[in-house]
Amino acid sequence: MKKKYKIGICGSFGGSNETYDGQTVKTQNLFEAIKQKLGEDNISAVTTHFWRKNPLPTFLACIRLAKNCERIIILPAQRGLRVFLPMYTGLKRLFGIELYYAVVGGWLPEFAEKDSRLTGLLKSLDGIFVETRSMQTMLGKLGINNVKILPNFKRIQPLKTDELAYQTELPLKLCTFSRVMEEKGIGDAIRAVTEINTELKRNVYSLDIYGKVDSAYEEEFGRLITQSGECVRYKGCVPPSDSTAIIKEYFMLLLPTRFKTEGFPGTAIDAFCAGVPTLVSRWDSCGDIIEDNYNGMIFDFCDIHDMKSKLIFAMDNIDVINNMKSNCIKTAQNYLPENVITKMLEEMQAHEV
Repeated sequence: MKKKYKIGICGSFGGSNETYDGQTVKTQNLFEAIKQKLGEDNISAVTTHFWRKNPLPTFLACIRLAKNCERIIILPAQRGLRVFLPMYTGLKRLFGIELYYAVVGGWLPEFAEKDSRLTGLLKSLDGIFVETRSMQTMLGKLGINNVKILPNFKRIQPLKTDELAYQTELPLKLCTFSRVMEEKGIGDAIRAVTEINTELKRNVYSLDIYGKVDSAYEEEFGRLITQSGECVRYKGCVPPSDSTAIIKEYFMLLLPTRFKTEGFPGTAIDAFCAGVPTLVSRWDSCGDIIEDNYNGMIFDFCDIHDMKSKLIFAMDNIDVINNMKSNCIKTAQNYLPENVITKMLEEMQAHEV
């Protein structure tokens, strides 16, 4: 009999072009980290990237994966969850595999609360790995108790303390590093910077925006860039491998998300590894990631006035922000893939025992 792979991964690995969305990056990172830990012969994968265009080949590949692996980790997003979770729970019963779900983002508790059938399927899994403690608590309130915390991670080498870059002169450089869309708070970031500069009658801040522009936001984004003058620039997309080298040159990274259920954005890890404090909105799980006034600052959710007040404080207290840089490097150690994946595999082993 053919030896089974220890672990199978089913998630979106992206298409032919490089893809930088959180779902794809997390799937790729998880696969690579487990491969590094267990070896290439002990892991297999199926991509769901084109499952709506090619459902039959995808589903047949999923069946083969379940047949040939001891454990399966699935990573569907909202639309895929209602398809792949029932299918894999059926395959779990058919082939006797262990089935785990690695959740990307913070949307699952609210999603599950609206669907009792989905809640029942989630309870039947051998384990659910979520990125934050607040998500674990919210799922527990729904009676879903097979939940473990597995923080986001990236295969990025944190800078050494002697590699940190410090800014002391105006204009101070800010950046965003995410999808460019209204829900990520990009408009809030632009307005905050331009309003501060206008009110103070000089450019105390500049803002560089990185990431793929959402098609539905292109017109509005173009208008905001045009109106902002020279203090705001769009810098395009950057490969994940270059993130630390680019972000380290900035004073702060802005993460003003309007997603209340944002999970654990990978860009926060990029900033930690680059030794750059992050200014974030107070989404549900932000306190699990950012320690206020230690490795970043938190402003009230969707409150541009509070965001501006934090930026003005940072401008008036440059040394306070620069002193957070070494704390960011310390925080980054918690999200190295070898540490996170070791914990995940130990949880799976403990479940088997």
